[in-house]
Amino acid sequence: YESGEEEQIAYDKLEKEKLLKHNIIITTSVIDNGISIIDEELRNLVIFADTKEDLIQMLGRKRINDSEIINLYICKRSREYFRKRVQVYQRAAESISRYEMHPSNFTSDILSDRKYYDDCEKFVTTCYKTNVLNLFSKTQILNLLALYCEILNEVEKDEWAFIKRQLYWLGFTEDKERKIIEENATDEIDKLRSKIM
Repeated sequence: YESGEEEQIAYDKLEKEKLLKHNIIITTSVIDNGISIIDEELRNLVIFADTKEDLIQMLGRKRINDSEIINLYICKRSREYFRKRVQVYQRAAESISRYEMHPSNFTSDILSDRKYYDDCEKFVTTCYKTNVLNLFSKTQILNLLALYCEILNEVEKDEWAFIKRQLYWLGFTEDKERKIIEENATDEIDKLRSKIM
């Protein structure tokens, strides 16, 4: 909501009333924490999350009572998506190593290399007018790199591996996972063809 007063008003209203009063709301992770939506009209959630923590946080924004049923849509993601995520975090990890080996070259390096500058924004912090490595950010980058490598390896063997992982995060049994995948693995054309025959 940095872009305008209207966005801030919508956010404040959502935070206060816990109702949407809209057919569709698209948001970044700005409502991951601190916002609860208590709106029985909201029955469809689409969540794009790569980690268990993000998925649970996003799902937890919608408060569900015992009689309420919602449709949750999660993203399958392609091998290429995870390959790109690995590349991004591999480059960031390499930039961390570069910074740690030559912190005195930091200023000249970021001025001559735009990608290095972009990476350093993720893990270098200024403290008392001195640039320092943010250890929390470093750990997060390395953990995400390991996660994306693991998922990429799984997805290369089984295209449904990431869906299985997300369903596991949500507490589904293997039998339920298998049923969901079977229902969704069928091509739309095949579904329509089976209805006609």
